[in-house]
Amino acid sequence: DCNIVMQYMCMSNGTDADYPHNRGSNAADVFKNKIYMRDGNNRNRQKYSAPGRGGERYDAFIDRMKKLEKHINKNRGLHESVWWYDQCRYREANGGLFRADQKLRSDNIGYITASRTRQNPGGTRRGYECPEERDYFPYWVPTYQTENVDEESQQRTPWIDVAWLGDKSRCNYIKENSFNRNA
Repeated sequence: DCNIVMQYMCMSNGTDADYPHNRGSNAADVFKNKIYMRDGNNRNRQKYSAPGRGGERYDAFIDRMKKLEKHINKNRGLHESVWWYDQCRYREANGGLFRADQKLRSDNIGYITASRTRQNPGGTRRGYECPEERDYFPYWVPTYQTENVDEESQQRTPWIDVAWLGDKSRCNYIKENSFNRNA
């Protein structure tokens, strides 16, 4: 089977008019500019640090995420948030997905996470993209993420499905399960 999925994202390019104070020079504006989607000037990935083997308390989690967000490098590509990647990194992988002959290892948290797939069995990180979401369409998890440090307030991932090219016999299934309709 061969499938081609096209998606788009709407996000401001971060011009001065988009900033709260219309200057782009105060601390809040500079931070906001760092989190806009963009291609990077270099091919290095953004930093990420996972908690230790024993997990972390909620306040330590919030501190770690704020620190990661604060250290986003504006010269590197950014296509999804560190919050979205962290959720992926700790989400248990869907054991029903096709893995071919891959024997995926458990992560240091004791189970196989969505960061490991048959195409990415080692869990290699490429930016803040979730490998399981990238490799399996339509994705089985409602694709929500949040900009706020608040578990209750969620929003859909900014990627919106435009077209799916593949076997016509799967059209209805794809339409019914695209997160554009499922979220």
